[in-house]
Amino acid sequence: RESPPPPAPPRLEASGVLTSAIIIQWEPPQEASGAPILYLELCFFNPDGMIQKRRVDTASRGFQISGLRPGDTVTEIRIRSANQMGFGAYCRRECQATTFCAVPDVPLNFRVVSKETSSITFAWDAPVFLGGAPLVEWELSGFTPRGDLIVVFVPHGEAREYTIADPPHGSEGFWLLDCGVKCRNEVGWSKKAETCHARSLDGAPPHPDRMNARMREQNARQRAALDLLQFAIHAGGEAEKGAERAARQPARLKKALMEEAENHVMKAEELLVEAIQAAEESGFKAMGIAQPKEDIEARMLLERLRQKRVKRWGASRRGIMI
Repeated sequence: RESPPPPAPPRLEASGVLTSAIIIQWEPPQEASGAPILYLELCFFNPDGMIQKRRVDTASRGFQISGLRPGDTVTEIRIRSANQMGFGAYCRRECQATTFCAVPDVPLNFRVVSKETSSITFAWDAPVFLGGAPLVEWELSGFTPRGDLIVVFVPHGEAREYTIADPPHGSEGFWLLDCGVKCRNEVGWSKKAETCHARSLDGAPPHPDRMNARMREQNARQRAALDLLQFAIHAGGEAEKGAERAARQPARLKKALMEEAENHVMKAEELLVEAIQAAEESGFKAMGIAQPKEDIEARMLLERLRQKRVKRWGASRRGIMI
C-alpha cells in the first residue's frame, strides 16, 4: 500500500521586518501516518516576478527572505512537505508581505530654467530611489537678501517645476539665496538638494552690508542644522522601532535580524551626533536663541538608543528553533 502524501504545514504567515527582509513563519506539519517527512519546500515570487524555491529543514519554523529593498513585495508564498514518495499539496492559504518603506533620496539636478522681471522658475528631477513609496510633495525654499525664509510646498508628487513670483521686500531686487528643494513620501522628508542662488531679470545685487551677509549665512546654517536634526530624529526613530521588532523575533531569526538592526542603530547614532554638533556650531546659543525642540529631542533619542543597545533591546534568549 502506497504511503499517503505528506501534509503541508498549517498557518503560514509573513510580515515585513526592517526595510530589507521578510520573515515567514509556520506551524510544524502534523505527523503523517506513512513515510516520514524529509524536508519542506518554500515557494514564492520575488519582486521581479521570478519564482523562487527553497528547501527547508523539517525542524525549521521560519525563513528569512533577505536582499530586498524598501517597499518590495514578495507574493504567492506557499509551503509543502516532501517524503520519499514525493511532494504533498501546498498549504491551503498562501500569503504575501511587503518590506517597510524608507525616506526618499535627494532630488537631482536642481536648477533655474527661466527668469522674468518678477519671477524665477526652478526645475528638478526626481530622486532615483523613492523609498518604496510614491512621492507626496516637494518643499522649495530660499532666503531673501534680508534673511527672510521663503518656503513653498508643491503638493503633487509628479511636479518637476515651480515658479516663485512677487516675494516679500521686492524693493531690494528679486534675489533668492541658498535655494533648494527636497521631497517627501509617506515616511518622511529627504535631505535638501544642493543649493544655489538665483535672481530675476530686474533683480539688483543683494544689499552689500556685511552684517546682513553674516545674518544670511547664519540663518542658512541654522536652517540646515534644523533640517539635519529632523532627518536624524526620523532615522533614529525608525532604527529604534526596527531593533525592537527584531528583538521580539524567534531565537534563530533574531540573530540575523539583530545584526542588521544594530547596524541601522549605530548609523542613526552617528547621524544624531553629527546633527547635534551642527546645531551647536550654527550659533543658536551665541545669538541668545532658545534651544530648538529638535535639538532636545535628538539628544534624548541618542541617549535612549545607547541605553537600549547596551541592554540588547530587552531581547529574550528564548525562542523557537529554525
